[in-house]
Amino acid sequence: MTSLGRYQLVRPLGRGGMAEVFLACRRVAGIEKWLVVKRLRPERASDPRFLQSFQREARLSLGLSHRNIVPVFDFGRIGDDVFLAMERVDGPDLAATLDRVARPLAPLIAAYIAAECCAALEYAHQRRGGDGVLLGVVHRDVTPANILLSWSGEVKLSDFGIAALAGDRGGASGTAAYMAPEQARGEAVDATADLYALGLVLLEMLHGERARPGAGRDELLEVARRGDPVQPRAAVPAELAAIIRRACDPDASARFRDASSMHAALDRYLVAARATATGPAPDRQLASVLHGAWGEPAREPAGGPDQAVVGDLVSMLEDAPGQATMRSGLATRPPGEAELAPSPPPVVD
Repeated sequence: MTSLGRYQLVRPLGRGGMAEVFLACRRVAGIEKWLVVKRLRPERASDPRFLQSFQREARLSLGLSHRNIVPVFDFGRIGDDVFLAMERVDGPDLAATLDRVARPLAPLIAAYIAAECCAALEYAHQRRGGDGVLLGVVHRDVTPANILLSWSGEVKLSDFGIAALAGDRGGASGTAAYMAPEQARGEAVDATADLYALGLVLLEMLHGERARPGAGRDELLEVARRGDPVQPRAAVPAELAAIIRRACDPDASARFRDASSMHAALDRYLVAARATATGPAPDRQLASVLHGAWGEPAREPAGGPDQAVVGDLVSMLEDAPGQATMRSGLATRPPGEAELAPSPPPVVD
């Protein structure tokens, strides 16, 4: 294992245009803490544009504390390595799970996952700065790969790597298969762009396949820019079909006005559905699906003895704020899909 200061990097989990992600372990007084370390790729670390992007993600993520958001709790630099450390969610992501089950999820489970994501987005969208002014945070990459599921049925949204503030024109950054039309056109976005993406994720869970066809990024971007109306299949419950159509309206002003409104609509469906059918709570049903698809979770290998810290740990939290990020640093793609070429780095004035 490789040491990164107080953390031991156990194995790689993903690699994106800006960063690489590792399962990591910290051992203190014989107690192991498993976590995830996201490290800026070595060839990017010397470029101030990428460093500023990474800092922006860390600053935003460190300020988010919600049960449905993966928490980030450390950010720094050791020698040439710039990293952030976050909670490890013990379970798979939604993209891998959909690929594994290869069929639609039960409507109750799909609605539950979407509602939990709405709770995360509602919190992030309503974040305020130290002066009390609404920041208008927009995630911009709500995808199945960024929705993490624990073996106990928890749902957590991850990776604010390309998050922007409402009104930012960040270009067509993100995952093309889930972009709102205005985001794909490189226009300013607000919170409704995240709700559009979540509507496509909900449709994918109910269809068992991606809602937006396309083989490559260019083709997917063209489909996204057109903003063709989304048509749920007849098998989708009418209440959920109405939610999807509203969330995915090509006209941003016709969508749910905020995540709270979409959350309320999903809650109404969940309450009605549970009233007419007996069975475990939705989180327990999700846990059952996960265990059925993946079997019993594997135990992590035991860590070796602590290794010496190489170099001094330098806090990055007091540095000047960076510019808008270029794209997600995590490998936010379903298994088997080719990695997309990274977008050009942002231009720094």
